[in-house]
Amino acid sequence: MAPSQIAKQAQREAERGSAAAQSVLGLLHLQGAEGLQQDDVKAETLLLSAATLGNGDAQLQLALIYYTDTAFEEKNNLAADWMRKAADQGIPTAQFIWASGTRTGSASKRICLWERPIWSSAPRRDTSDPSCS
Repeated sequence: MAPSQIAKQAQREAERGSAAAQSVLGLLHLQGAEGLQQDDVKAETLLLSAATLGNGDAQLQLALIYYTDTAFEEKNNLAADWMRKAADQGIPTAQFIWASGTRTGSASKRICLWERPIWSSAPRRDTSDPSCS
């Protein structure tokens, strides 16, 4: 399947340095949508670029994949930093997750809130961690 017009437009804009387009393109690669092949590495590269440029949506998505996607398990420790940055950007979902975890006073409790995100189709890690109870 050939890339859709949406994917082609996002690619052009991403190549011009648009953080928003990099974020969209990263999500398309993460999901294998709009005629693009699913590619975790390309998705991470694009989301990281957009997040580094200050795109709050990319920061949130990067935090979620670093914590919930088994392909990025070795980067799990970076998830909380990206979630905090997204919350600081005013992204409502990130603010909710961050604020809910802040009440517990525990980074592990904060991250445990993301164990079963309904919006993610990524494979989940083992959620039997007793600190999440």
